[in-house]
Amino acid sequence: MDAEPTSAIGAINLGAAAYHEGRLDEARTMFARALLADPESELGWLWFATVVDDPGEQRYCLNRALAINPESPGLRRLVLLPPGPAVIPPALIQLDTPALPPDLAAASIPLPLLPRTAIERQHRARGLRQSPPPRATETSGDPDERRPPPPVPARRCWQSWLLAGAALALVAAVVAGVLLQPRGLAGEPYLIAYAGPLSGPDAYAGREQLRAIELAVETINQQGGIGGRPVDVVSFDDRNDPATVAEVAAEIVANDQVWLVIGHQTSEASLIAAPIYEAARIVAISPSATVDSLTDTHPWYFRSVLANQEQGKLVAAYSQHVLDFARATVISAGGAYETSLAAAFRDEFSQAGTVVAGLEIEPEDRESSIAAVVDELAALPDPGLVFLSLTPEDARDLLLVLRRAGLNPPIIGGDAIGYQGFAQLFVGEPEELEQPGFFTNGLRVTAPLIYDSLGGEALTFSQRFRASYGVAPQWFGAKAYDAAILAIHALDGAATETGNGAIDAGRARIRDALDRFDSPETAVPGLSGPLYFDADRSVPQLQSFGRFDRGVLLSALVQYRAVTNPTQFDLAADRAAGLIYDMEGLILREYRVAYVGVDLNEVSNLDARAQTFDADFFLWFRYAGNDLAEDISFTNTTEPDLPLPEPLNRSELNDNHFVMYRVKATFTDPMDFHDYPWDTHLLTIGLQNVRLSEDDIVYVPDQATVGQSAESRLRSAVDYTQPFNQIPSWVVDDVSVVQGTASARTTTPDPRTSAPEYDLVSTYQVQMSYAREVRSFLIKNLLPLALLALVTYISLFFSVESAGTRIGFSVTSILTTSVLLQSISSNLPEIGYTVAIEWGYYVYIALSALLVLINIVIDRWYKQKRFAAVRQLDLIARVLYPTVILIVIAVYVARFY
Repeated sequence: MDAEPTSAIGAINLGAAAYHEGRLDEARTMFARALLADPESELGWLWFATVVDDPGEQRYCLNRALAINPESPGLRRLVLLPPGPAVIPPALIQLDTPALPPDLAAASIPLPLLPRTAIERQHRARGLRQSPPPRATETSGDPDERRPPPPVPARRCWQSWLLAGAALALVAAVVAGVLLQPRGLAGEPYLIAYAGPLSGPDAYAGREQLRAIELAVETINQQGGIGGRPVDVVSFDDRNDPATVAEVAAEIVANDQVWLVIGHQTSEASLIAAPIYEAARIVAISPSATVDSLTDTHPWYFRSVLANQEQGKLVAAYSQHVLDFARATVISAGGAYETSLAAAFRDEFSQAGTVVAGLEIEPEDRESSIAAVVDELAALPDPGLVFLSLTPEDARDLLLVLRRAGLNPPIIGGDAIGYQGFAQLFVGEPEELEQPGFFTNGLRVTAPLIYDSLGGEALTFSQRFRASYGVAPQWFGAKAYDAAILAIHALDGAATETGNGAIDAGRARIRDALDRFDSPETAVPGLSGPLYFDADRSVPQLQSFGRFDRGVLLSALVQYRAVTNPTQFDLAADRAAGLIYDMEGLILREYRVAYVGVDLNEVSNLDARAQTFDADFFLWFRYAGNDLAEDISFTNTTEPDLPLPEPLNRSELNDNHFVMYRVKATFTDPMDFHDYPWDTHLLTIGLQNVRLSEDDIVYVPDQATVGQSAESRLRSAVDYTQPFNQIPSWVVDDVSVVQGTASARTTTPDPRTSAPEYDLVSTYQVQMSYAREVRSFLIKNLLPLALLALVTYISLFFSVESAGTRIGFSVTSILTTSVLLQSISSNLPEIGYTVAIEWGYYVYIALSALLVLINIVIDRWYKQKRFAAVRQLDLIARVLYPTVILIVIAVYVARFY
């Protein structure tokens, strides 16, 4: 030690020099000497906290520094310390609070340890409060010294109370905001990894899957997470590239925060990643990989779709029993997905039909191989139905050559091309520009789901996805959402815990939880039905079938649905009617899709009191099978048994029916007048089948209606130059069609009870958004009130000697306003609430009544010659009256504009 310090600051300087040279013991001695010399040295306490290792001692030193200076930089270090008590360092034990004498210790209340300056400030403040004001002495010679201190002016006291009240209100608002804000989720999040193509040619599918998973996670977090802990998603871009897939899988298993994986998007990518996940014992759920070997040989892999084996059988059954084909030709390629799907279709179809040929595209020379396949197909005298078991890229190139060769055989494809975006692969081709849908018209496909023929939760998800991201989802997103639902339920069921080593045990419990979803009884709700796994760890939900028409994928008119509750149907009668198909223990039942379209001709005669309106429109149906699809009732007509008129047109082609009606009727809708006259209403025309349940028929908006522009929907179908809206003082800004389900009593007796029972039926609804023309209403109804308010305000400038006249004007305002209010209310039905415009009238009536009271007081005070008070009260009335009116107007503007 070079020199002895002569002051506390000198000791700190020597200690800092020793600290920088690594001599910590010497630095600790110097800092202790400085603090013993000056316990109020903030710098000394900060340095001593730096050279001690014990968190309790660090906490003690930093607390002492903050007691000296509440804005000390030591606060940043203090908040990083782990929880625990403060412990005084042994070298500074002399600075600890000494004990009281024994006779005082038992009765005393411990005082907090405060720096000397803080204690002195407390004593000074207490002394100022307790000291009496100086009294004047008789010996003082200065008259000012004998005069008591001047009183605080009243105005200053009033201002103080006002400021105190404002501060108190601000504090209360802040406290209330803190207490009332929703409690956030706490704890380390459950992390789900998504692996899929987020870039490259398949990014459309990967991004959609990731967005759908994020929606599912957002939903569970809004509901409180899992045991109060949030769920989060981390994404990995595998680009559907084999090398990248392996790298991504290795990166995921190396992350000890990931509980399970959702991915990959293709069968090939999933097969590459599967052994990596299996070795790490981490569960993966694929939303779209359908190759059978993925789950056959990898016990840690699950999927939320149907496997190729079942999909191929289902397509074969549909081709034979619905499309009525006895011959088929299979075109595939050499990939795992293509070969397994083609084999499943071939095996099932050949049991009751003939597989004419099996053609394969060779990957080594795709262009010449595709040309050879087309030539072979053209050479077949009767190829029958052509089944494409191909990826989107191969199917596109094949269809380009096939259609340009003038070949147009009936074709059905697998789920790889069963999405709306497949038709977009042909955009820009010359033939497509001249004739939209040239390459895909008539192409039938299968898909895990097609939204328009499902309704329910699937349709709700589609609408939410579109609202969140501005685009409509394909089936990739829906099955990813289902996979996320399964993952979240498994996480919840596994009841995982945090802590060292818990991640491995948690992953195993997640797999066990997924294994427990093995039947309809243990299933979790999904978008298109219950989610559970079969013996191959695939979700056994049936596929939807669709058909491309002018570039748009539409649901086929006949679909299959699995029977999960056999007691719900008369299976013997359904088998006799040809509605049942048995597929290895799975009972498939046909249901029909009926396309419905509405073109509005005129909407008129809106009666707000009766809440009715008249509508004239064209109604048409497109369906297959018998005409029970037309056996409908309108759900909101004033005539409950309104029959359909004679059809304007009826045609049939290959058991596909088209029929059009013109309907004129009066409809009723409950109307909400809370915002009157700024109210908006949804006027609807609804229909449902009276004989068939949703298990038998589903109504779907026809593409001719859905594809219309927003402007064209507002035009009259009988005169396109005119709008269909013929309701005066009302404007319509949107027309939409909505499908759904409802519980209704059917007219067909239940075969088991012989009595009509409630059942779920498919519904179709046209919704027209109407708003009142507010400007003309306000001019007509509020102009008299505005003039009355102006005259009443002018009366306030009459002489106070004419208080009686002023009272008369206010009374007249009350009576006239009451009459105007009654006139407005007469346009409304009997409702049990106050509408928006009435509140303004009530405020004005109350304001006029207040003016009556004020003028009575003014008259009395004037007679008592309290002229100053009269002037003040008169000024208050002149300011208060327009201020209240302007505030009311501002409230209305803020609320409705």
